[in-house]
Amino acid sequence: MTILIKGGLVYDGSGNEPVKEDVLIRGERILKRGNFPKNRGDSVVDATGAMVVPGFIDVNSPADHYLDIFKDDFGRNSSKDGVTTVIGGNCGASLLPATDRLFLPLRKWAGVSESGANWHGFDDFFRRLDKKLNVNFGTLVGHSTIRRALLGDETRDLTENELRLAKKMLADAFGKGILGFSTGLEFIHTKLTPVHEIEELAELASEKKRVYATHLRSYGPRLGTAVEEAIGIARKTGVNLEISHFMPRVEEARNYFVLKDKIEEESAKLRINFDCNFSPYIPTPMYRFLPEWLQNENLEAMLGYLSAEHLEERILGHLRRVGAGNIRIGEMPSHLSFLTGKSLRDYAISNKLRPAKALLKLMKISKLRGVLSRQAADDDLEDFVFSSASLIASGEARNEKPFLGFLKLADKTKKISMEKAVAKLTALPAEKYGLKWRGKIREDYYADIAVIGDFTVRNAFVNGALLVNDGVFQSTRSGKFLKHEK
Repeated sequence: MTILIKGGLVYDGSGNEPVKEDVLIRGERILKRGNFPKNRGDSVVDATGAMVVPGFIDVNSPADHYLDIFKDDFGRNSSKDGVTTVIGGNCGASLLPATDRLFLPLRKWAGVSESGANWHGFDDFFRRLDKKLNVNFGTLVGHSTIRRALLGDETRDLTENELRLAKKMLADAFGKGILGFSTGLEFIHTKLTPVHEIEELAELASEKKRVYATHLRSYGPRLGTAVEEAIGIARKTGVNLEISHFMPRVEEARNYFVLKDKIEEESAKLRINFDCNFSPYIPTPMYRFLPEWLQNENLEAMLGYLSAEHLEERILGHLRRVGAGNIRIGEMPSHLSFLTGKSLRDYAISNKLRPAKALLKLMKISKLRGVLSRQAADDDLEDFVFSSASLIASGEARNEKPFLGFLKLADKTKKISMEKAVAKLTALPAEKYGLKWRGKIREDYYADIAVIGDFTVRNAFVNGALLVNDGVFQSTRSGKFLKHEK
């Protein structure tokens, strides 16, 4: 089966200027580029007046945290944003390695059910996804997933033997082609993790040329210390570092700019990037809005504190200081999904409650399983997304077309050329994550391609199969589980 994408302006992902030419696909791969007036192919896609680009790579998707990757329509929203590959396992939580405590780190997102966890190792997981993915999926291994497998709800340091086991679990994952590992150092069960533990895992990742992605220990007043820690680990181990969700918060905007400059300076010497989800809101697990003194043990223990009458006024005092004006309700458990997208202020008004009491009620009825978002410093976001060190990711904004939004902003502001903008979404993340034969439109590369006209996806191909046809999603099951390749 051959498909000819005809008459488009081809941005090949290299950062070079675009060329008006045709792209010929045979099977899963790109056969040729050029002008083929006599070659009609078995099927022809008219790309006149459109950009033809490599499929975008989403380096920080929560699709696995919500078990979206197992849904029949997985890829519907992302493919219409030009995305053909998503990378999960971020923020310390992943679906591998499979253990009887696998879902403990995932519960804070939206109360995922353990009923879907019927795989029993890497190979079984790969078989479960075979011929069921609409877009490509790759994953990191979560540090918290490994730690919780060893310690359950304990938050102590690992013993020497446990650290050896953690390193073996990570080494086994790398042996199966996993793309790297991630930490969620702001969260309860890993926030006290000693630096030397992360360094030992990062040394292994560096040796195997894998990525270390970190959700920092703090995105607030202690942000500077958290960034310095991450950079220090990269400097000491040489690991390929990605700092997750690095977007300026309204109350800390100045500090973020100083640290952005620091990251850019270090990225000239080390392999360091940060990702932005190109949204005016920054997602945070709900329990992180509680007072620090209450954030311990597990969700069940924290819910117990919320129900304690003698603590209610103290908790409300803290929630009043949080400020509800810039909070939006994100992903919630299924029975509360109708609240997703609403502002906390509107929720409070509809319940005839003060914002702090409304937030406390929401915490109780959701059992702390969900995500709330705070407003980013929207006016400053451009400087971050166009940074030489930035990567674009969906994060919790995966339904908002962040990738097309980025291209539209690049076109509007002219802060970077369109060819450089495309490279930032394609070849740059492919190279960082070791995704060989992806991220560019070149002969023998996999045919992950998007045809974009007026910043709308007309067509999208995943491994040569037409997933979006004239703007209409059609499930193809042509996605692959991607592994690191040298």
